[in-house]
Amino acid sequence: MLKEFQAYTTDEEWKTKGLITGQDVTYKVARVKALTLFMDYSAEKLENGSSAISDSLTADLEILQQDTNNTKFLEILEREFKLLEEASSHQYILDKFSLESRLKLNKNPKVNELP
Repeated sequence: MLKEFQAYTTDEEWKTKGLITGQDVTYKVARVKALTLFMDYSAEKLENGSSAISDSLTADLEILQQDTNNTKFLEILEREFKLLEEASSHQYILDKFSLESRLKLNKNPKVNELP
């Protein structure tokens, strides 16, 4: 599960900027928020007898096609993951973590200075 992923270009002070042309060095930042990796060996039944994942996930196709912000799709995912969360105990491979990675890319190979 991943809550958020961002990648963008910055200036030399790591402040968000649009793509800056004509410079020898490009600065990039990538952020990962709340990444978790787990494996469930068994999914228990809910109290009403249905499985943790909805037996019949039906969504109106027209509503999903008109949902340009993906809010309906995200509601469906949230509901399904909540059902899974309530019905099973996870065997975590990676527990929840976040990270930020910074890249300083030299686009001019003739200037081989170390950062």
